[in-house]
Amino acid sequence: MDIYQQALHTYGVGNQLRKLAEEAAELAVAALHVAGVDGDIDWARTAQVAEEAADVEIMLSQLRLLMADMIDEQKRYKLIRLRSRLGRDWKPDATTTADSTQATQTIRDAARAIDAVARRGHTRYICTCGQAVALHLGDGFDAVLEIPCPSCGGRMIPEVDDDR
Repeated sequence: MDIYQQALHTYGVGNQLRKLAEEAAELAVAALHVAGVDGDIDWARTAQVAEEAADVEIMLSQLRLLMADMIDEQKRYKLIRLRSRLGRDWKPDATTTADSTQATQTIRDAARAIDAVARRGHTRYICTCGQAVALHLGDGFDAVLEIPCPSCGGRMIPEVDDDR
């Protein structure tokens, strides 16, 4: 039993949900203090935000044990919505990451993870080196995948072609 499971077992789900609410409120207050009323960042208080964020992440890790699928579905939906708000000009960072074997495995893993999604779109990933890969992935979820180029290791940029 890992530490998150043990905490849920020891304190109970209800108590841990209340603790999550408490920690989230503390994070909100800390973030507001750092942001200030005029939007100027108070850099001296960022350690407090980091501390509260750590508490929230610990509580969320416990919650994830109970409802990972529901959290993932909501996260997927909200990332799709964020991408549409950012517009088609959204581009991932151009940092390089992996060799060809790792890139191919990453693409396969991503496709398998999204295979159960009912609505599917055709996505073509393009790298600045000219390499292109076409995949059938979940509706919009492709926007958050980090797929390294099989040729140069750079991050490939998704171009969505809605062929549903």
